[in-house]
Order: sequence, then structure tokens, then C-alpha cells
Amino acid sequence: MKNKQKLVCASLFLAGLVIGAQQGAFAQDYRSEFERFKKERQQSFDDYYARVNAEFSAYLKEAWREFNLLPAEPLDPGPKPVVAPVAPPAPKLDDPTIDLPEVTVPDDARPNLGAIPIPRVEPIPVRPKEPQIPRFDLNYYGIPAKIAKAQGNLSMSGVSEDAISKAWDQCADGRFAQTLADLKLYKEQYQLPDWAFYELSQRCAQEYTSQKDQAVLVHFFLLSQSGYSARLMRCKDHLYLLMSSDNRLVNRGRFSLDGKSFYIMDPTFQSQGASCYICNFQFPQEKHLDLFITHPPKFPSASNETVRTIQSKRYPAVTMKMTVNPGLKAFYENYPKSNDFNVYSSVRFSEPNITLMKECLQPLLKGKSQREAANILINLVQTGFDYKTDQDQFGYERPLFAEELFFYPYSDCEDRSVLYALLVRELMGLDVVLVRYPGHMATAVCFTEKVEGTTLQYKGKTYTISDPTYIGADVGMNMPDMVKVEEVLPSLFLSSNR
Repeated sequence: MKNKQKLVCASLFLAGLVIGAQQGAFAQDYRSEFERFKKERQQSFDDYYARVNAEFSAYLKEAWREFNLLPAEPLDPGPKPVVAPVAPPAPKLDDPTIDLPEVTVPDDARPNLGAIPIPRVEPIPVRPKEPQIPRFDLNYYGIPAKIAKAQGNLSMSGVSEDAISKAWDQCADGRFAQTLADLKLYKEQYQLPDWAFYELSQRCAQEYTSQKDQAVLVHFFLLSQSGYSARLMRCKDHLYLLMSSDNRLVNRGRFSLDGKSFYIMDPTFQSQGASCYICNFQFPQEKHLDLFITHPPKFPSASNETVRTIQSKRYPAVTMKMTVNPGLKAFYENYPKSNDFNVYSSVRFSEPNITLMKECLQPLLKGKSQREAANILINLVQTGFDYKTDQDQFGYERPLFAEELFFYPYSDCEDRSVLYALLVRELMGLDVVLVRYPGHMATAVCFTEKVEGTTLQYKGKTYTISDPTYIGADVGMNMPDMVKVEEVLPSLFLSSNR
């Protein structure tokens, strides 16, 4: 009996080995087939783009069209309070005899654009050592990058159609393949938004050649091969880069091409009445330059970081700390300005400061009603910063991202509204809108508990006015004479509580 059991076990073991070998062979065949499929798809894609680049090279040789330069749009300053007004003692808002006017928002107010999803960041594979590929060191606001440097000089004699076409053929000969791969790697690893990719690819072009027109062409090549909607413009015997954007960039000349706005990316450009000629070739699946950011880039911490602390005057135990990262500060300083205000209200704090915010404030809000928690946060913003308009602080209009309030000594009504909206969304999980009045901006919160005060109706919901510039005012208190709403802007960042 025992011999039979041993024979059965041995047979099962051998069968398992055979099946395992067959499965292993199948898995190996599947992997080989999948790798072959990937290579074929990549080769097909490369062949397709090679044909497109060849078509563009031929298109470059044709006569470029002259387009009319449209005037640059100035940054909308919007009159603001010179001094932050102080609220009278708060009334007993639960008293039913108090007259609480309801502000009516026009039906054509700006629609809710919805919440921007937080991207899921996949781990970046370690790049294998490639000693045969020369790379140059590049410090991008503290990010230590090593980017492949294309070999061989670009031969480009002037900016005629033929000269540019020949130089384009050189760009498309494969010399920038590893540069493009490295740029993509750093974009994913550090969550770089479109503008950061624009700057990083520009730095690569300038590293490759010191000749300005050549650098513009190389930069255009890197952007177009990365899927961005860009165009080349010739004016006064020089090349300039144009990029399309759905955001309203300010202080930049622009063109309307096929119904889309293309902006001159060189901020120093002056046409002085000269003719502007554009090669209006559309690459496949182009994407606009998008100024909206959900997360700031992941700039490394630095030895010269400082910590800014603010404190509420009404609630002295309520303090909030923020780390000032010099890389992020410089990145925001150089960020293009836009009259789309949601560009500024869409951004969360950097990851280290999200943690600091929650450590400082979440314990203080625990167990509080929505009204109590909202009043704690609004007084912190009202009294934690000194007030000055952008003109007084910077000498020009300068909208701030929420985190930037901790980088500078002063802030105005727009800046405080962006910060308060972020705090309420992150810490309370409530919907907030930005409310623009003539010469002023505040916020309004969609409470899910009863909170008395001045309200407005937006998209079928009731929002309670909450003004972080009206010093000492509780939620529900409206600044005098602020009853005409010009625009309602949804705050677009997505709370981590959701």
C-alpha cells in the first residue's frame, strides 16, 4: 500500500513538473510575443512620426503666411480695498429678527468646471547606466537633472524657409531621442506641469546651442515631439516660438490661428510694426499649454528653507506653520500670469506643507461645528497676514497661489480668498466658491449644517458668504455695500478628504 502511495506521489510530482514547464514555456512565449508586439507598435509609431516630420520639413520650404499680431491682454488689476476693513462686533446670527439679505447671482455666471482629479503617480523605474551617452548637469529649481546632450552641431545659415527646413531635418535625425526620453522621465518623476516642462526643455535647447534662433528651433522640436501645440514665427530676421493655450496669458502678443490663440513665448518680443510670418503646420494630437496645476512640482527640500508661522488674534492657540521652499518660490515667481483666476485657485499645497497644515489645524477643529471650524479658519486668514495690495507690495499686479501667501509679508483680498477656500476644502471637505464683487473678492461656503448669514444661490446650492479680508467678521457677515456679484468662480482643487 505504501509503495502505491509513493508511486502516485511521484507521478503527481512528475506531472506537476511537466505542467509547470509547459506553463513556464507558455509564459515565456507570451512575454516574447508581447515584447515583439511592443516593438512593432513603437516602430510603427516611430515610422508614423518620421513621415509627419518629413511632411513638416517639406511644409517649411513653402512660403510662410503673414498673420496680424493681436494686442497683448493686460493683467486685470481690478480695484481693491487699499486697507482691509474691520468688521463691527459680530451680531447674534441665530437671532431670527436679523435681516439676512440674499445675494442673487446672474444665470450666466461662470459655470462650475468641476474638480480636477489628483493624478496617480506611478513609481519611476531606475534608468540603467548608459556611460556611452554624454549628459549635462542641469539644476531646475533644486532638481538635480542629468539630461542627454545631443551630439553634433546644428548647421543653420539664417532663417529662410530652406535653411530652417534643412536644420529641422538635422533635429529629426534621432540625435534628440534620448534627450526627449530624459525629459519625459523627469516630468513624471517630479510631477512637472506643462510650464515646468516648457522651461526644462528650453534649458536643454539653450544647453545644446548658444545661437538664439537655433535654440528656438530645437526648443520647438522638443515641444512638438512631446505633443504640444507650438508654431514657428519669423519676424525681423529672427525665429520666435508660439504656443497655444486655453488660458488667457497676459502681457504677450498673440495670434488667432484656426480659431485658437497662439501666444508669443518670448516676453521681450516687440514687433515695432514689422511683419510676422508663421508656419502654421499642425502636428497630430496636439495639446495646448495648460496652466492649471493640481499639485506643485516635487522640488527637493533645501538647506536654506525657512518656516513661516501665522497666528489667529481671536484664537491665539491657533497657529499654522508652512515651509518656504526656495525652488517652489522661484518657480511661482516665473510662472506666466493669466486673467483666468482659477489658474491660481486650482493648486493645493506642496506635500510637506499639506502634512504641516493638517498637523497644525486638524486637532484644533476636531469636535467643532461647521460654523465654529469655519470661523477659526477665517480669523486665522484675516489676522495672520498683514494686508497690502499687489501694487503696494510688488509695484504691479501679482496674483498669488495659496502657498505663496507664506512666501511674502503681505496679501490682498484675492490671495486670502484662494487660501481660505483651500483650507475649507482640505480640512472641512466642503464646497467653496470665489465671489467677485466690483473691486473686491471673497468666498462663499456650502455648509451642510445650518449656518446663518448672507447667502447666495449657485448651481442649485446655497452658499454662505465668508470674507477672509473683512477683519474680525464671522462667516455669514457681508462687507458693507458688497451686494452686487459680478462673477462666481468655483475653486477647482480636489480635497483629499473626498
